[in-house]
Amino acid sequence: MGGHDPGKRESRRYVGDYIINQNDVRTGGRFDDVIAFAGWPMDDHHPAGMLHPGEPTIFHPAPCPWGIPYRSIYSRNVSNLFMAGRNISAPHIALASSRTMRTCATIGQAAGTAAAVAVSCGISPREVGRRSCGCSSSGSWRTTAGFRARSASRASSPPVRRCPASAGDPEMLRNGFDRPIDNDRNCWEGPLGGWVELRFERPVRVSGARLILDSNLARHFNDMRQRSNYALGYKPAPVAPELIRGFRIDYESRQGWKTAFREEANHLRLHRSRFEPVESTAFRFVPETSWGNERVCVFGCDLL
Repeated sequence: MGGHDPGKRESRRYVGDYIINQNDVRTGGRFDDVIAFAGWPMDDHHPAGMLHPGEPTIFHPAPCPWGIPYRSIYSRNVSNLFMAGRNISAPHIALASSRTMRTCATIGQAAGTAAAVAVSCGISPREVGRRSCGCSSSGSWRTTAGFRARSASRASSPPVRRCPASAGDPEMLRNGFDRPIDNDRNCWEGPLGGWVELRFERPVRVSGARLILDSNLARHFNDMRQRSNYALGYKPAPVAPELIRGFRIDYESRQGWKTAFREEANHLRLHRSRFEPVESTAFRFVPETSWGNERVCVFGCDLL
């Protein structure tokens, strides 16, 4: 809340099954039940506020980003209570990093999704984190990767997990992490024009895709902010050069590989596509252009 409102942040906080602490922020929040992430430094405001004669804030660095666990967004002792935003289960110093608006919005989305699951399955918020409801799978998938120029020879061969030296490990697309953590990139990396393939044991019907692309979350926030007004000669913040700008989604047919979807002007980290349903045993994601880099990364690729 702002200073003119009858209250202030941290006036209400709740205790969950887990209380996030400062060490969690510093070590990247490596939880199995991560539902959101934050990257703001822990800025510790002096209790005296603007009346304090010295520096009003001490900034404690935090890795960018760090994970927020699901266990910290529902109450420990109130069976049907979720918390989202600036009242999650975290003390003052850890909350200093998680209380920014975009992080609060992400936590709110996770809480809303979990609430919908709890209602539809007739279970408590705690049970949502322990088991899933109504899940099914249309078949397992395996991945291969390589250059587009090699696709003709590789398409007829059994899928393999080992990739050419020029391309990264496609198994990273399903390791559950959609961001870098310390020195672990957690992504498939390849050149423009390369591809990563999802192959099923039997034909599946696909009408869309959900992609997590690389927008370089480690950039300083001053490099990412879009201003509402610009001084003369000010250059707007550019799109991250790592981000994929153009790509296509191909599928294997009896006549060879065909394109189901193509994007030419992407600027989003989370890209959702919809296209006419197609059935196939193999699909490929092919990055074609970026906003600057010759090699690009993909953190997640889910077919819908």
